[in-house]
Amino acid sequence: MSKYFFSVTINMYFLALLLSAASGATCPLWSCSTSLATGVCVEYQDSSTYLVNYNGCPSSAPYCNYESVLSWIPNAFSGYTWSCETTNTTDYWTVPSSSNYLACKPKYYNKNLASGSHPKECSTIGSTDSNCILKDGSYSECKCGLNGKAYCVPEPSSEAFSDYWTQCCTINCGHMDTFKHYLYWYLKMEYYVEYISGYSCTKIFTQFSDIDNLDYVGDGAIGLLMGLGAVILL
Repeated sequence: MSKYFFSVTINMYFLALLLSAASGATCPLWSCSTSLATGVCVEYQDSSTYLVNYNGCPSSAPYCNYESVLSWIPNAFSGYTWSCETTNTTDYWTVPSSSNYLACKPKYYNKNLASGSHPKECSTIGSTDSNCILKDGSYSECKCGLNGKAYCVPEPSSEAFSDYWTQCCTINCGHMDTFKHYLYWYLKMEYYVEYISGYSCTKIFTQFSDIDNLDYVGDGAIGLLMGLGAVILL
Protein backbone atom coordinates (compact mmCIF):
# COMPACT_ATOMS: atom_id res chain seq x y z
CA MET A 1 0.00 0.00 0.00
CA SER A 2 1.18 3.53 -0.72
CA LYS A 3 2.17 6.15 1.82
CA TYR A 4 -0.64 8.26 0.36
CA PHE A 5 -3.21 5.62 1.37
CA PHE A 6 -1.91 5.51 4.95
CA SER A 7 -1.84 9.31 5.11
CA VAL A 8 -5.46 9.59 3.93
CA THR A 9 -6.56 6.83 6.31
CA ILE A 10 -4.89 8.46 9.31
CA ASN A 11 -6.23 11.90 8.40
CA MET A 12 -9.77 10.50 8.07
CA TYR A 13 -9.39 8.77 11.45
CA PHE A 14 -8.42 11.99 13.22
CA LEU A 15 -11.15 13.89 11.37
CA ALA A 16 -13.68 11.37 12.68
CA LEU A 17 -12.37 11.88 16.21
CA LEU A 18 -12.66 15.64 15.88
CA LEU A 19 -16.20 15.42 14.53
CA SER A 20 -17.14 13.07 17.34
CA ALA A 21 -15.75 15.47 19.95
CA ALA A 22 -17.48 18.43 18.32
CA SER A 23 -20.84 16.69 18.26
CA GLY A 24 -21.13 17.00 22.04
CA ALA A 25 -22.29 14.64 24.73
CA THR A 26 -23.62 11.23 23.77
CA CYS A 27 -26.62 10.68 25.99
CA PRO A 28 -29.07 7.77 25.68
CA LEU A 29 -32.71 8.39 24.86
CA TRP A 30 -35.34 7.02 27.25
CA SER A 31 -38.17 6.54 24.78
CA CYS A 32 -41.82 5.80 25.61
CA SER A 33 -43.16 2.51 24.25
CA THR A 34 -46.73 1.18 24.14
CA SER A 35 -45.63 -2.32 23.11
CA LEU A 36 -43.90 -3.46 26.31
CA ALA A 37 -45.57 -6.24 28.26
CA THR A 38 -47.47 -5.51 31.45
CA GLY A 39 -45.08 -5.49 34.39
CA VAL A 40 -42.04 -4.45 32.34
CA CYS A 41 -40.57 -1.11 33.38
CA VAL A 42 -37.69 -0.73 30.92
CA GLU A 43 -36.36 -2.64 27.91
CA TYR A 44 -32.75 -2.17 26.87
CA GLN A 45 -32.47 -1.67 23.10
CA ASP A 46 -28.84 -0.61 22.79
CA SER A 47 -26.44 1.86 24.40
CA SER A 48 -28.31 4.80 22.87
CA THR A 49 -31.95 3.81 23.40
CA TYR A 50 -33.93 2.50 26.37
CA LEU A 51 -37.65 1.82 26.07
CA VAL A 52 -39.89 2.88 28.96
CA ASN A 53 -43.35 1.40 29.45
CA TYR A 54 -45.88 4.06 28.46
CA ASN A 55 -48.60 2.23 30.40
CA GLY A 56 -46.73 2.41 33.69
CA CYS A 57 -46.40 -0.30 36.31
CA PRO A 58 -49.41 -2.41 37.39
CA SER A 59 -50.98 -1.96 40.83
CA SER A 60 -49.63 -5.38 41.84
CA ALA A 61 -46.05 -4.17 41.27
CA PRO A 62 -46.23 -0.37 41.31
CA TYR A 63 -42.56 0.55 41.80
CA CYS A 64 -39.58 1.03 39.51
CA ASN A 65 -36.40 2.32 41.15
CA TYR A 66 -34.48 4.57 38.73
CA GLU A 67 -31.19 3.97 40.54
CA SER A 68 -31.63 0.20 40.29
CA VAL A 69 -32.24 0.50 36.55
CA LEU A 70 -29.09 2.61 36.14
CA SER A 71 -27.07 -0.08 37.95
CA TRP A 72 -28.56 -2.80 35.71
CA ILE A 73 -27.99 -1.09 32.35
CA PRO A 74 -24.19 -1.67 32.05
CA ASN A 75 -24.79 -5.44 32.16
CA ALA A 76 -27.84 -5.48 29.88
CA PHE A 77 -28.05 -6.71 26.29
CA SER A 78 -30.54 -5.90 23.54
CA GLY A 79 -34.00 -7.16 24.49
CA TYR A 80 -33.25 -7.48 28.21
CA THR A 81 -35.97 -6.08 30.46
CA TRP A 82 -36.23 -4.69 33.98
CA SER A 83 -39.47 -5.57 35.75
CA CYS A 84 -41.65 -3.42 37.97
CA GLU A 85 -41.25 -4.17 41.67
CA THR A 86 -43.74 -5.14 44.36
CA THR A 87 -41.88 -3.24 47.09
CA ASN A 88 -40.38 0.22 47.20
CA THR A 89 -36.59 -0.30 47.18
CA THR A 90 -35.64 3.37 47.35
CA ASP A 91 -33.81 4.37 50.52
CA TYR A 92 -34.79 8.02 50.92
CA TRP A 93 -38.06 7.51 52.81
CA THR A 94 -36.10 6.81 55.99
CA VAL A 95 -36.00 9.91 58.18
CA PRO A 96 -32.35 11.06 58.53
CA SER A 97 -30.80 10.37 61.92
CA SER A 98 -29.32 13.87 62.16
CA SER A 99 -31.42 16.08 64.41
CA ASN A 100 -30.91 19.13 62.17
CA TYR A 101 -31.82 17.57 58.81
CA LEU A 102 -34.68 20.07 58.43
CA ALA A 103 -32.22 22.98 58.50
CA CYS A 104 -31.93 24.79 55.17
CA LYS A 105 -28.74 24.56 53.16
CA PRO A 106 -26.26 27.46 53.35
CA LYS A 107 -26.90 29.90 50.53
CA TYR A 108 -23.93 31.04 48.46
CA TYR A 109 -23.89 34.07 46.19
CA ASN A 110 -23.07 34.13 42.46
CA LYS A 111 -24.13 30.51 41.94
CA ASN A 112 -26.36 31.33 38.97
CA LEU A 113 -25.17 30.64 35.43
CA ALA A 114 -22.85 33.28 34.02
CA SER A 115 -24.90 33.20 30.82
CA GLY A 116 -28.47 32.04 30.26
CA SER A 117 -30.73 30.25 32.70
CA HIS A 118 -31.83 26.73 33.65
CA PRO A 119 -32.60 24.41 32.04
CA LYS A 120 -29.55 24.96 29.82
CA GLU A 121 -28.04 22.43 27.43
CA CYS A 122 -24.34 21.52 27.53
CA SER A 123 -22.10 19.20 25.55
CA THR A 124 -19.27 17.84 27.70
CA ILE A 125 -20.28 15.49 30.51
CA GLY A 126 -18.55 16.39 33.77
CA SER A 127 -17.51 19.70 35.31
CA THR A 128 -15.57 21.40 32.51
CA ASP A 129 -18.26 22.53 30.06
CA SER A 130 -18.10 26.26 29.33
CA ASN A 131 -21.90 26.40 29.08
CA CYS A 132 -22.06 25.61 32.79
CA ILE A 133 -19.76 28.36 34.08
CA LEU A 134 -21.25 30.14 37.08
CA LYS A 135 -21.02 33.82 37.98
CA ASP A 136 -18.36 33.07 40.60
CA GLY A 137 -16.15 31.42 37.95
CA SER A 138 -16.73 27.83 39.04
CA TYR A 139 -18.43 25.14 36.96
CA SER A 140 -21.59 23.19 37.63
CA GLU A 141 -21.92 19.62 36.37
CA CYS A 142 -23.03 18.78 32.83
CA LYS A 143 -25.27 15.72 33.10
CA CYS A 144 -27.29 13.54 30.73
CA GLY A 145 -31.04 14.01 30.76
CA LEU A 146 -33.60 11.45 29.62
CA ASN A 147 -34.29 12.99 26.20
CA GLY A 148 -30.87 12.31 24.67
CA LYS A 149 -29.53 15.75 25.60
CA ALA A 150 -27.29 16.97 28.43
CA TYR A 151 -27.99 19.87 30.78
CA CYS A 152 -26.17 21.94 33.38
CA VAL A 153 -27.05 20.87 36.92
CA PRO A 154 -28.21 23.90 38.92
CA GLU A 155 -26.46 24.57 42.21
CA PRO A 156 -28.73 24.49 45.29
CA SER A 157 -28.17 28.26 45.72
CA SER A 158 -29.23 29.09 42.16
CA GLU A 159 -32.41 30.78 41.00
CA ALA A 160 -33.61 27.41 39.67
CA PHE A 161 -34.61 26.64 43.26
CA SER A 162 -36.02 30.05 44.15
CA ASP A 163 -39.12 28.46 45.73
CA TYR A 164 -36.86 26.52 48.09
CA TRP A 165 -35.24 29.73 49.27
CA THR A 166 -38.63 31.40 49.62
CA GLN A 167 -39.67 28.61 51.98
CA CYS A 168 -36.38 28.71 53.86
CA CYS A 169 -35.72 32.43 54.09
CA THR A 170 -39.15 34.05 53.95
CA ILE A 171 -41.64 31.62 55.44
CA ASN A 172 -39.87 29.21 57.75
CA CYS A 173 -36.91 31.12 59.20
CA GLY A 174 -34.16 28.76 58.09
CA HIS A 175 -35.74 25.31 58.19
CA MET A 176 -38.20 23.01 56.45
CA ASP A 177 -41.45 22.35 58.29
CA THR A 178 -41.71 18.60 57.82
CA PHE A 179 -39.88 15.55 56.54
CA LYS A 180 -41.99 15.69 53.37
CA HIS A 181 -40.80 19.25 52.69
CA TYR A 182 -37.21 18.09 53.12
CA LEU A 183 -37.77 15.04 50.89
CA TYR A 184 -39.43 17.00 48.09
CA TRP A 185 -36.49 19.38 47.77
CA TYR A 186 -33.93 16.61 48.17
CA LEU A 187 -35.45 14.76 45.19
CA LYS A 188 -35.97 17.93 43.14
CA MET A 189 -32.32 18.95 43.54
CA GLU A 190 -30.91 15.43 43.13
CA TYR A 191 -32.88 14.63 39.96
CA TYR A 192 -33.45 18.08 38.47
CA VAL A 193 -31.95 17.25 35.06
CA GLU A 194 -33.70 13.90 34.71
CA TYR A 195 -37.02 15.30 35.88
CA ILE A 196 -37.14 18.32 33.56
CA SER A 197 -35.95 16.32 30.54
CA GLY A 198 -38.22 13.32 30.99
CA TYR A 199 -41.47 12.41 29.28
CA SER A 200 -44.82 11.44 30.77
CA CYS A 201 -43.79 7.77 30.68
CA THR A 202 -40.64 8.36 32.74
CA LYS A 203 -42.86 9.14 35.71
CA ILE A 204 -42.92 5.34 35.98
CA PHE A 205 -39.73 5.73 38.01
CA THR A 206 -40.44 6.00 41.71
CA GLN A 207 -38.11 8.96 42.23
CA PHE A 208 -39.93 11.11 39.67
CA SER A 209 -43.46 10.07 40.62
CA ASP A 210 -42.58 10.90 44.23
CA ILE A 211 -41.62 14.43 43.15
CA ASP A 212 -45.06 14.79 41.59
CA ASN A 213 -46.80 13.27 44.60
CA LEU A 214 -44.96 15.63 46.95
CA ASP A 215 -45.40 18.70 44.75
CA TYR A 216 -48.13 20.07 47.02
CA VAL A 217 -45.49 20.76 49.68
CA GLY A 218 -43.09 22.36 47.21
CA ASP A 219 -45.20 25.44 46.56
CA GLY A 220 -44.91 26.58 50.16
CA ALA A 221 -48.62 26.26 50.88
CA ILE A 222 -48.22 23.98 53.89
CA GLY A 223 -45.33 26.00 55.26
CA LEU A 224 -47.34 29.20 54.88
CA LEU A 225 -50.41 27.73 56.55
CA MET A 226 -48.35 26.39 59.43
CA GLY A 227 -46.67 29.76 59.80
CA LEU A 228 -50.01 31.56 59.86
CA GLY A 229 -51.33 29.01 62.32
CA ALA A 230 -48.43 29.73 64.64
CA VAL A 231 -49.16 33.44 64.45
CA ILE A 232 -52.85 32.91 65.18
CA LEU A 233 -52.12 30.63 68.13
CA LEU A 234 -49.75 33.18 69.56
